[in-house]
Amino acid sequence: MSNNIHQQTEEIKVHEYNNGCRYEGQWRGNQRHGHGIFKWPSGSVYTGEFNNDRRHGDGRMQYADGSEYEGPWRNDARSGRGKFTWKDGAGVYEGDFLDD
Repeated sequence: MSNNIHQQTEEIKVHEYNNGCRYEGQWRGNQRHGHGIFKWPSGSVYTGEFNNDRRHGDGRMQYADGSEYEGPWRNDARSGRGKFTWKDGAGVYEGDFLDD
């Protein structure tokens, strides 16, 4: 069998994008896949699972404004039972998210 058909998740790599974003984590082929950390120039940071270059699985998103989401992701959207905390602890929502 060809290695291209059944590629394994690769070791940790760092990639810096032209728009100022930065990813450090696992890859499969040329896509983010496995556990990683993605940082935006705004200061937002996602730490968690990726699948086929998208946030997918358990993850934690710390937004630049200080708010935070922790829970499941599906195809780059918050989806499932999670917890959102508004900046400065002003409020907390624990419940279901649907492709948000």
